[in-house]
Amino acid sequence: VTPSDLTSEKIRRGRMNTDIEKLIGKKFDEAPEEYRKASPAFQVRRNSPPTILFYGGSDNLVPAEQGSLMNARLKELNIKHEYYLYPEQSHNWSLLNETLDKMIAFADRYL
Repeated sequence: VTPSDLTSEKIRRGRMNTDIEKLIGKKFDEAPEEYRKASPAFQVRRNSPPTILFYGGSDNLVPAEQGSLMNARLKELNIKHEYYLYPEQSHNWSLLNETLDKMIAFADRYL
C-alpha cells in the first residue's frame, strides 16, 4: 500500500502531506514537477518490472484511487502485474498471511 500519485490533492491534504514535503524538500506549489517525478504512476515505463499491488478500500491514509490509478497505468503499458483491492481493509493491514502467500506466488511466477 503506497501512494502512486503524489500530485493528488487528496493525498497532499491528508496525514501524509508532511512526509511527502520532507521527501520532496518543498511544498507542492513550489515544485509540482518534483512531486510528479517522485510519483510511481508517472515513472512507469514499458520496460518496468512485474508489479504486485495491494490496496484497502477503507484506507484513510492511502486512498484506494491510488491503487486504481497504478493498476490502470500498468494495464495501459501492458506490464505484468497483479492488483488486489480489499474493500473492507484499512491502512492497518490485517491480511498479512494472505498477502505474503500472494507475494511468494508472484515472486515464483515472475522473478
